[in-house]
Amino acid sequence: MSTVTAHRPIASPLTAKVTPTVPAGPVPAGQQEYRLEIVTDPDPDYPAAIVWYRASGIAAALSQARRLLAAHDGPDDQYGELYQRNGELADYLTTLHQGA
Repeated sequence: MSTVTAHRPIASPLTAKVTPTVPAGPVPAGQQEYRLEIVTDPDPDYPAAIVWYRASGIAAALSQARRLLAAHDGPDDQYGELYQRNGELADYLTTLHQGA
């Protein structure tokens, strides 16, 4: 796995109006929190949707992110930026593309 160099705050102006879908409380043992920002236009700073979820590892998080991206209503050409929670920040993991 490559070294993570990008961080974005978990709470930011982009996420201030979005209600998290992750249950409140401590993260169960063996799970991590992830955030998928679904982008439908060229500017990634304004995602069309933000989804929070928990998964038991990066492979499971990627699989879930692909399903969420495929289920999102919007244009055929969209992508998602996947982040993993790291305290009060989020580490960028990868970008998933769903082409037209």
